[in-house]
Amino acid sequence: MVVINPNNPTGSVLPLEHMWGIIRFAYKHRITIIADEVYQHNVYFGNKFISFRKAVNTIEAPYNNVSVISMNSISKGFTGECGIRGGYMDFYNIDSDVMKQIHKIRDACSVNVAGSIAMGVLCDPPTIENSSKETAEQYAKEKSTILSLIEQKAKMTMEVFNQCKNIKCKPIAGALYAFPRVLLPNSVIKAARESGQEPCEYFCKAMLEETGIVTVPGCGFGQEPGTYHFRVSLLIWNLEEFAKVLETMKNFINKYFETHK
Repeated sequence: MVVINPNNPTGSVLPLEHMWGIIRFAYKHRITIIADEVYQHNVYFGNKFISFRKAVNTIEAPYNNVSVISMNSISKGFTGECGIRGGYMDFYNIDSDVMKQIHKIRDACSVNVAGSIAMGVLCDPPTIENSSKETAEQYAKEKSTILSLIEQKAKMTMEVFNQCKNIKCKPIAGALYAFPRVLLPNSVIKAARESGQEPCEYFCKAMLEETGIVTVPGCGFGQEPGTYHFRVSLLIWNLEEFAKVLETMKNFINKYFETHK
């Protein structure tokens, strides 16, 4: 079972009680949990990230024997070094015979030097003890600035979408995305079906053609049947540019639902 936490696309962050529920389910059905935790630094508004390894360590026996494979990457989070491919997998409570096969795969793969160095810095960042005071302070400042900026954009996004007609946006607790629900009228759903498209895809295409803004239809993420969503990223760096994009989207959405009632 793959669990993405903090979550792409919803922006949710799992509380410990929910994680324990997943662990109990995994134990009952003999399922290994693959924990995609690449957004673990991206948590906002007082929310806290808890790793699945820690959750397994804090649950009672026999559930603390559940197998967990945790993953992290330099390509996401606050670094966003998508051009430097680097990451790790942490194996916990994994059968020794399985680990032998994992080691074979690892030994057959070549690891790029730049990605390994970048991942090392992420896992063991500069401190006064292992680096200079200037370097440690600069690293902490840049990290804080980036995460603060993303948090601002998350707040802006929620505020704008909650001003839009037929849009419901859940709180963005973490990661780099919003996943608003769009309440489409029957006329739009019918037109989408007749054109051979999913309704959310039909809506996203209309937004693209009208505004030039690319969003991802919720049907690509296994949304709940009968609901329609679209994913928006928070990756535009400049706040003024990001605000303009949000305003353009709001104007399109409100105009769209004036026409399609």
